[in-house]
Amino acid sequence: MKAYGIFAGGGVKGAALAGCLAAAQDRGVEFVGYGGTSAGAIIALLATVGYRGDEIRDLMLDRLLPGKLLDDGNGKKLAEAQEYLSKAAEIIGSGDKKISKFCSLRRLHKEAGPLAAEISTKLGLYEGKKIQQILLKLIQEKIATLKNHHDITFQDLAKLSLPPLKIVASDITICRAATYSIENQNYSASVLEAVRASISYPFLFVPNATIQQNRLADGGLASNLPSFLFSKERETTLYDVFAFDLMASKADSSNTLIKYFIDLLGTALEASDDLFIQEGSGVHRIPVPITNPEISTLKFDLNQAEVLGLYQDGYAETSKFLNAYPRLSNAKGAGNNLKKGLQIVYGDRKLFEPTLWALTKMILERTKARELRATIMLPTGEPDEGRMVTYDFNFRKNDGDADLFLGSLAGCQGRSFQAKEVSVADLDECGKNPDAWGLDPATLAKMPQDRHSMISAPIFGWTGDNNKPVSELPILGVLSVDSSTLLADTSWVDGATLRADQTPPISEEMRRIMTTWADIFSVLLRYP
Repeated sequence: MKAYGIFAGGGVKGAALAGCLAAAQDRGVEFVGYGGTSAGAIIALLATVGYRGDEIRDLMLDRLLPGKLLDDGNGKKLAEAQEYLSKAAEIIGSGDKKISKFCSLRRLHKEAGPLAAEISTKLGLYEGKKIQQILLKLIQEKIATLKNHHDITFQDLAKLSLPPLKIVASDITICRAATYSIENQNYSASVLEAVRASISYPFLFVPNATIQQNRLADGGLASNLPSFLFSKERETTLYDVFAFDLMASKADSSNTLIKYFIDLLGTALEASDDLFIQEGSGVHRIPVPITNPEISTLKFDLNQAEVLGLYQDGYAETSKFLNAYPRLSNAKGAGNNLKKGLQIVYGDRKLFEPTLWALTKMILERTKARELRATIMLPTGEPDEGRMVTYDFNFRKNDGDADLFLGSLAGCQGRSFQAKEVSVADLDECGKNPDAWGLDPATLAKMPQDRHSMISAPIFGWTGDNNKPVSELPILGVLSVDSSTLLADTSWVDGATLRADQTPPISEEMRRIMTTWADIFSVLLRYP
């Protein structure tokens, strides 16, 4: 099934989000858009460019281990700051007289002078440049065409027909959420700058500054779980939103000033959406409790065992939710009936049969082809990347190809898929030269002997960019019509002897009919 994925902030606990992503992918969820805040913004970006959840887990065990993301590469400066604050809190909370406390604090401040000065002037310990460099490298390793880019923009991702990405930071100058996306580039067109702004945990990272000198801080201050990001797209697609929310483990019982301050800040960041998350209208919040009470938001010295524990928390909770999720459980109940499972995901066949009938009726009226059948073949999601007849019209009881499975480039459908345009086939010629069409004897045996001609058109996915060339559009499936009429007599093509190594000249009217109806089915397939 298709859905939008939203990933919450949570500091180093973000490793759990990689488990959420992996569990959803393992259960057949296809995310068509990603959004996130802070740590969730990192996961959303990596998922957008093609990293799977288990790949991100492996990265977090090495190159994305939390301490390595800080500019000093080991978190030493953070550890010094935490020690400084702890000592200061201890002095303040002591029973010493005021003059003694003042002297002790003054001496401590002098010892940590450069560090204290840096925090007070820059408002943060780290510039955040290293994490941008690491993310740039990871994107380039996944997408070779971006290897020479010094930065990655939202437009770069859109040109590659990748799922849309939306990231949230907090504009503390005007006290509003700052949303970055292909539609909203008011703050920056850079994906890396968007992530850098979103992870700006107060006093840990220096706040980003925009061209207008607005200060940007951690997105969690404005919206830690921005489940609203794809509300406009949902009006068209009706796809569900899965919002993965990290739940902090129970706080310890210590009652120090520094602990109180950190808890206050953590609450401000992680509870910012509790009253606003909408559930029951296609937005599903998946809470992920963190089982290890020792892991706090700023525990940047996580070891590999702790990372794996976080990953397992996310994987287990998401699996539990999705195993009981009605649409997925219904598809699972279809057993080995793959066709029925696809219909559960994309919609009841009763939605498609009248439209397929209308297509065949138009072709009957405008061409000489007779005894028409119509099909929609959709990708199965199986490792072989083939397609299966999912919806059909006018198939007879004894037709053996009602559940036909084809490789991604096989048959007339495969040529249409590969060329991204309308294609025709002389089925008699296909039978004589099956290798040229990527067909095997078992597949040919399923085809009724009275089928002599076929025409296919790709069903393109909608990207929201009306100016995007056809070559960059994703393909949802393939629409086909076959006939008992010989291809040369259908009036689908403009004469000519048809051979397997030729591209027949398709009539403009037939091309127009097929592309128009393919666009109609593109809309229907977006409504689950």
